[in-house]
Amino acid sequence: MNSRTAGLRDLARRIDEIHSFAALMLSTEIGEDVHVLYPKSCRDRSDRIDAFVKAMIGGTTIGGRLRIPNTVGDISTEIDLRAQQLVASVEVMAPVDKKARGRVGWITRQLRKAEGEVIVEAFPKNARIPKVASLDAALGDPGMLLGEERAEPHRFVVKRRVAMPHGRRATARKPGFIDGYMALLADFYEGVVQNLVPWQPPAPKRKSGSESREPEVTHDDWVWSPPD
Repeated sequence: MNSRTAGLRDLARRIDEIHSFAALMLSTEIGEDVHVLYPKSCRDRSDRIDAFVKAMIGGTTIGGRLRIPNTVGDISTEIDLRAQQLVASVEVMAPVDKKARGRVGWITRQLRKAEGEVIVEAFPKNARIPKVASLDAALGDPGMLLGEERAEPHRFVVKRRVAMPHGRRATARKPGFIDGYMALLADFYEGVVQNLVPWQPPAPKRKSGSESREPEVTHDDWVWSPPD
């Protein structure tokens, strides 16, 4: 292990602490227990540190995930050191009782009050590459999330991406890294996640006419069973 690797491990430990602190912060603000979720391979902290260092060396993002009770889905975060960006996202399953445009309208209507630049990704079933549009664009033209194929979205991923603040701590002129991460998480939860309601299938309809009649009951339908 050289000095560069040692520095990366120190940064990885701090990022792991940020995930835990973020859960604590949200728990305090909303009055519910918020939990950090870890991959099965990284439940031990030393394994997480190793995974974070490997991601930094390989130029991939460092992910985190928070589970908040009674929300539409987990909040995923990404720290992209190469692109110098922070990302927060949530996955939402599309309603199955609507056509393609209706599914897009269902998600965008719930996000009308979201502030900042919000991105919506629409994934058709079994698709790996989504149709992508800003929320503003999708509100104006739902077809932007359908493409030429007009394929029905199976799931949506709603994202917000911000520039990564430089510096460990905030100064009078600019926020620090931790402040930027916490601000993104809080804004994303308040502006996006807490306003999303998961789709539920409609209540079954009562049949009309003869089909709705109760079955005729006769005495033969009842059998006496002697007590044990």
